[in-house]
Amino acid sequence: MSILKSWKGARFVGLYASFPIEKYVQRTRILVELLGLEQSLDFNTMKFGRLSKGVRKTRFTNERLSEVLKSLETGENDRLQLYSSPSDNDWIKAQENQTLLSWKSSVIEPINRPTSPVDKRFGSAGSVVATYPLSRFEVDSESPFELKLLQLVKRLSREQNLNWAFVHEGFRPKRPLSVGEDDIFQETREKFPLTSFDADLDIAVFFKEFVKGAFWANFLNPTHVERLGGLERIIENRPSPIVEEIGQERVLLRMGASPLLADYDKAAHDYQRLREFLRPILLETPEDRQKFQMEVLGSWRPPGYDANWKKVSFKPTDSRGVPGTSKSNAVP
Repeated sequence: MSILKSWKGARFVGLYASFPIEKYVQRTRILVELLGLEQSLDFNTMKFGRLSKGVRKTRFTNERLSEVLKSLETGENDRLQLYSSPSDNDWIKAQENQTLLSWKSSVIEPINRPTSPVDKRFGSAGSVVATYPLSRFEVDSESPFELKLLQLVKRLSREQNLNWAFVHEGFRPKRPLSVGEDDIFQETREKFPLTSFDADLDIAVFFKEFVKGAFWANFLNPTHVERLGGLERIIENRPSPIVEEIGQERVLLRMGASPLLADYDKAAHDYQRLREFLRPILLETPEDRQKFQMEVLGSWRPPGYDANWKKVSFKPTDSRGVPGTSKSNAVP
């Protein structure tokens, strides 16, 4: 992985999961179960709050965590982050040696506009990211923690109706080249893929039908399976070394014994083969996502916008109904 030689950052193994939510179905059980994998909760910092009201940062305690979990269940809060602040200000060391959990579960509630075709088709989705130290995994071999993690996500896929989940090696640059884009993934997706487990994973609703890329462990839902040609075609083509039916028309495609490899260059060919198989359900780039979103929206526009997504100019009139002048504003 030559890219790691030119980028300064932290390596880890991460889990990402997207899941459907409703106003009173926040699926906080997913978060509770992930916390249950930890032998002890060694966090010292927590951030929580609501997207519309901002977040607050406070010292981690088990009592505060219990209170926040209850507020997530009711929807009073919709985001939580648990981590350990580095005592020596070594950002990379902290990222590589701690467990970090980040949870988001905002329900779409359109304000001053009707429900859009995207809202109707995808609904609302929450997401969770968990990153783990490399020391919990073994090169080219299954570790005890890895097996526990996979068993848990397989069960959660069925019980919590996950949209999509994956486990993979991550690399988070200390200074990303851009904000809101996974630079690492865009640089590596045509070789051995890496991801920062950040930025564009926030489009959780689209993963009801799509995936971001080809990763080490790919938990596909029934819609993914159908769009890939069905279970029989997947089993027949065997796009990954391990193909496992996990129930309810769901499939786990796993690229080998471990997300950590001795020879990444050799593995790149296999990852590209899986990537090609997943092509019908891939949304890899910002351009892919924007194009698809515009196709779904079609001719729909919010009130007050024209066909080119520019705000409509309304000219004021006097008491006789004679138009005056006004300015129009374009929206991005």
